Amino acid sequence: MKVAPGSVSVTEMEVPAPGEDEVLVRVRACGICGSDAFRLASRSPRWDNLVPGHECTGEVIDAGARFRDLTPGDPVVVIPLIPCHRCSYCAAGDYGLCESYSFIGSRRHGGMAEYLSVPAKNLVRLPEGVDLITATLVEPLSVAFHALRKAGDVSGKSVVVLGSGAIGLLTVYAARVLGACPVIATDKVGKRLRFAKLLGVDQVVDVSAAEASEVVLERTSGRGADVIVDCSGSALAQSRALRMAAKRGRIVLVGTPHEDLVLSPDLVDQVMRKELSLTGAWMSYGTPFPGLEWAQAVEYVARDQERLRSLITHRFSLEEAPQAFDLVLGRKDSFIKVVVEIGHGRGSSEGPTQGRESVNAGPVE
Repeated sequence: MKVAPGSVSVTEMEVPAPGEDEVLVRVRACGICGSDAFRLASRSPRWDNLVPGHECTGEVIDAGARFRDLTPGDPVVVIPLIPCHRCSYCAAGDYGLCESYSFIGSRRHGGMAEYLSVPAKNLVRLPEGVDLITATLVEPLSVAFHALRKAGDVSGKSVVVLGSGAIGLLTVYAARVLGACPVIATDKVGKRLRFAKLLGVDQVVDVSAAEASEVVLERTSGRGADVIVDCSGSALAQSRALRMAAKRGRIVLVGTPHEDLVLSPDLVDQVMRKELSLTGAWMSYGTPFPGLEWAQAVEYVARDQERLRSLITHRFSLEEAPQAFDLVLGRKDSFIKVVVEIGHGRGSSEGPTQGRESVNAGPVE
């Protein structure tokens, strides 16, 4: 629970009582998202005394007779968005644009707890054999699929992913399984680029040593990239995207910006002369709720567990959650995805790693 800006504590709480349309879930694992870290660091009181976490999995405890698709013991992944299902955007299936939504881990208590009560509509049953730790990647992988969906059909097209953090790496993976070629990843951290190689990227660009736009133009014989997904939020990366895009290329903005983007006359000229399309991607939802992106994410996590599990570089117990958030906020160690384990049930094949790195892709930098 957040008790002060940048500080969480482990607190005893009562087991939540499910509402009429809700199901009680025993949480088994919860990933830490960059948005969780943002809310934790914020000085706004709106997130005080809030249990964070929305990338969570667990087992159904009590579904009640009403919910015939769910039975006690079922392994599930939690869908964090709770749309109103009443506004015009929900009626159109654009649930991520809902005008009156709630959200697990930011507007109501989240998954960094032993028990979580959620609407039955917000649970997806996982296939047998899916590890509940690895399944914490379903939600962020759905974000990656959604970003690429905003770019249209990427099969056979050149895709550049700017920024190789967790979402960037999952976007690299999604682009590859959707048939994009070549797939190029950029970052300034060597460890992240090594993970990109493990995920099957065709080329990596260390932006601390080379100009990404020049490398992309060379790789594409001067044509430029058909699709560019910015997962960095960096103004410099967004400017590069305009320069490296092919004519009628599509640029998708995913990373949260933390600085102003100033467009020079030359960059605006690039947009016009190349007839570029610039779009944003927000969350990962479609119709029927929660959408195709979630079905894709569950399918590929189930199909490719070992490779995707490599992105979970650090695992902590619930009692160690303060240390987990310290790691994410302090950035004193190189990490990709940090997961907090909450008990050990079906799909958890080993105990907590007490914050140790659980996999490697070469030495930590």
